Amino acid sequence: MEKANYKSFQHYRTLKEFLENFNNFNYCIHKSNEKWIRNNVNIIESLDTYEIWDNRQYIAKSDIPRFKYEYQILANNLSEFLDESNGKSSLKSKIERFINKFNAIQKNINILNSIIDKSNEKFIAKEYQNNKGFFSDIEGKQLYEKQIEAVLNDEDHLQIIAGAGTGKTFTLLSKVKYLTEIKGVSPEDILAISFSNASVKDIQKKMDKHNLNIDISTFHKLGKTILKEKAVPFSLDKDGLDDVIDDYFYKEVIEDPDKIKDVIELLSYYFNIPTSIINEEESDEDERYETFKSKILYNEYKESTFKTLQFETVKSKYELWIANYLFLHNINYTYEKNYERPVNEEHIKNLENIPDTYYKVTDKIILDYNPDFYFDDYDIYLEHFGVDKNGWATWMDTEEEMIKYREGIIWKRRIHEACETEMIELYSYYHHDKNYFEEFRKKLTDAGIEINDVNYKKVYKRVIDCKKIDEFENLKDLIIRFIRLFKGNDYDEYYFDEIEKENFNEENNFIRTRNKLLLRIIKNVYRRYETHLKENNKIDFDDMVNKAASKVAETGFNNHYRYILVDEYQDTSFTRYKLLKEIKDSTNAKLVVVGDDWQSIYRFTGCDIKLFTNFNEYFSDPAEIIINKTHRNSQSLLNASKRFITENTNQLKKGGLKSVSSNQIEKPIKVCQCDSNYTQILVLEDIIQKIAEKDDNESILILGRNNNDINQFTKTPLFKKQQDKYKKKK
Repeated sequence: MEKANYKSFQHYRTLKEFLENFNNFNYCIHKSNEKWIRNNVNIIESLDTYEIWDNRQYIAKSDIPRFKYEYQILANNLSEFLDESNGKSSLKSKIERFINKFNAIQKNINILNSIIDKSNEKFIAKEYQNNKGFFSDIEGKQLYEKQIEAVLNDEDHLQIIAGAGTGKTFTLLSKVKYLTEIKGVSPEDILAISFSNASVKDIQKKMDKHNLNIDISTFHKLGKTILKEKAVPFSLDKDGLDDVIDDYFYKEVIEDPDKIKDVIELLSYYFNIPTSIINEEESDEDERYETFKSKILYNEYKESTFKTLQFETVKSKYELWIANYLFLHNINYTYEKNYERPVNEEHIKNLENIPDTYYKVTDKIILDYNPDFYFDDYDIYLEHFGVDKNGWATWMDTEEEMIKYREGIIWKRRIHEACETEMIELYSYYHHDKNYFEEFRKKLTDAGIEINDVNYKKVYKRVIDCKKIDEFENLKDLIIRFIRLFKGNDYDEYYFDEIEKENFNEENNFIRTRNKLLLRIIKNVYRRYETHLKENNKIDFDDMVNKAASKVAETGFNNHYRYILVDEYQDTSFTRYKLLKEIKDSTNAKLVVVGDDWQSIYRFTGCDIKLFTNFNEYFSDPAEIIINKTHRNSQSLLNASKRFITENTNQLKKGGLKSVSSNQIEKPIKVCQCDSNYTQILVLEDIIQKIAEKDDNESILILGRNNNDINQFTKTPLFKKQQDKYKKKK
């Protein structure tokens, strides 16, 4: 067929003329296709050059079906073109390479992911160059490389991990500006969510500054809005749990002997126990524990000042158990009383035969020795030894230390033998091999010491009258945290049965007993709380979020957002996750979460850090970007905090923060170990005074685990005198 006929194809004027030249028509179509291929060879080469769709957009996981569909059609057409060419086209090698590579993509997801990832990298680089002016001046700041990547990444599920001081909110602001100003997304199509009202106000302030009128809400406010839009009647109960707990302890428990016994035994023996003790280990740490006796007596005679009161503190949890047991059973004792005996020549002679024994004789024999406990009414001593059944202190670091500890036990036995005094011995291995308290009780009885029945009601009244006993206050805090976590995971009362079954199979007797007591108390409070809500036709915050999630699942979500941005996502609970997931599924919006598992502080409200650390288990195929440059702190402080935090093996492995601060401090941390609350106050006062002497205008932040930790200092004269210079935060 002559080339001229192809050129004159367009001049056919009638159907008859066209049919007479039908073969010429097929040829023309083939040549037209060939011309298109030559003009669009970049598409055929895109699988090698990583320029899918000419790098005009970010390819998210939800775009892959469209990519496959379009490229499958292209592969089919190209294959047909080769058949028509009888393999003689000059484009044959390019076409065959494209078809083979596309077929490989269909068979191997890793090849596909690699091509998509590299294409997205080229998109980000191209988009940055096209909008360099935008990224170099947002609020007068230049975005870092990872911040730019976070702004341009348009994956369906994006997790931005940003440490303290790395500009999390600034990155969110930049993304919203990019979406609205560069990509043309309407502000009405963007929803921002954060955990606290303070965080929401901070985001709102920054968005308002740039006239970015997006929807911003807390999860609670969002849940409330949804219920109102869905015409679901509800009345919110804000402080009911605190009131229910107070009523339970001050009205219900006090009238029930069994419930009183549970509370007192939990507080006396099983509360605030270190991991080392739970795991049946000793510790060589210089620990101090205040006994129940000391706490109650101090609070009953609180007109005494810190400076005149002698706190009774003991050195281990075993000694604490012993002291609390003796106090509850009304057995008089003195802790670490100096060993003194009446003058006796035979005893003195015996002591002279014991090496390394130092004593003096006045009207008494006085030794440089303080046994753990002395029973004043019986002239009997008691020592607790941290040894296993073979008599070795295996918790110590070296064999030399173990031998020295064992020699100390032998020395004490010889002292009591020399002076003919009775010593009761208790051992740590009782905690593992036996029931520690049963063995303790047996030894007291064998020694003739009368064990009085515990007047639990009397002790309980003294405890609740004191009100500020740490264990009691901490127990109430624990109950609140447990119930919020419980409801935050959308559990109901029947789930207590599951927890109790799991605890029944716990091998560690100590943990099993502790959990049993604690679960009984919490279950009673939970029932009382749920009854309170039902009788008053109220719901709490967790109920509100749960109901909102259920309504969205049933009837959909009214707003059709294209983007949902969540700040402080590390503080999200399961109920909030459910609401977020339902909204996302209903709107098909892209989800961006920002947070840092190192900064999770709201676990007491039901937050589950696993929703952040295991983000990919809750939202499929997420992209992850780590922002790690900070202006806030020195590198030495960042390094120290990293070493501490990464002791938790559940933390995300994201490397450490990199300081770009001009204020580099070589030794930014000072650790002070105190043996009592009073000493702690003195040390803190001294530190603050030294800071004030150096710079009287310096701001100081005091952090505490809870109100009690802070209040013991803020009530001191120093704080009250200069409280306008100190910022109190809990």
